[in-house]
Amino acid sequence: MSPAHPEPKSENIRKTLLRLGVTPRYVGFDYVIYAIRLSTENSQYLISVTKELYPEIAKCYRTSACSVERNIRTIITNIWKKNPELLSKIAGYPLEKQPTASEFIAIMREYFTTFQNQA
Repeated sequence: MSPAHPEPKSENIRKTLLRLGVTPRYVGFDYVIYAIRLSTENSQYLISVTKELYPEIAKCYRTSACSVERNIRTIITNIWKKNPELLSKIAGYPLEKQPTASEFIAIMREYFTTFQNQA
C-alpha cells in the first residue's frame, strides 16, 4: 500500500463533477465520489479497479459491481459529451478520446491530491 494522500473533501469533488456537467441525478454520481476518495486512501485500487474498487463501492451502496461499473461509465460518457475541454484541463494534458473508468478515476485522484497539497 502506498502512503495515503490527504483525503479530498466530498464537497470539492461534487463541485468539480457539477462543473464537468453531471448532477446527483445520475446513479453513478456518488459512486464516482467514493471511488476518488478510496483511490486517494489506497492507490492499489487504481491497479485493481474491477477486482477491488468496484466491489468495495458495490458493498457500500448495496448493489452489484457490474452496476457500479456501468453507472461510472455513464458519468464519464456524459462528461465527455458535455465538457471534454475542462476534463482535459483537469487531466493536465489533451485527451484524444474518452478516458476509461480507471483512467478517469486516476485523473481525478491526481487532480484532487495535487489540489489538496497546494491548499
